[in-house]
Amino acid sequence: MLVANRPRLMRELVLAAIHGQPDIEVVGEVSNENDLADAIEESQPDVLILKLDTSKPREAQCGFLLGRHPQMRILALAPEEIAECSIGRSSTCAPNLWKVQRREF
Repeated sequence: MLVANRPRLMRELVLAAIHGQPDIEVVGEVSNENDLADAIEESQPDVLILKLDTSKPREAQCGFLLGRHPQMRILALAPEEIAECSIGRSSTCAPNLWKVQRREF
């Protein structure tokens, strides 16, 4: 698993949540998204965790990464203010992208 979340606090929360899980190995951490493609090439993760936003560049980035690494899965975490996201597969980016958002009702 490669963790590439900004801000740093979000990345640290993800790492703390998965720490100690016997079947999860963190193969890298990326704080600068400019280094993301190189980190994926180097570590070949099964799963990439990153922050989801609604920008078109993020969709293009996911499509590019999944095109080069079709075996990889992306778990995209959405902040609460992105209302249209929920748990499920993304139809706009690729079937390997999962979006997760906590919603309060």
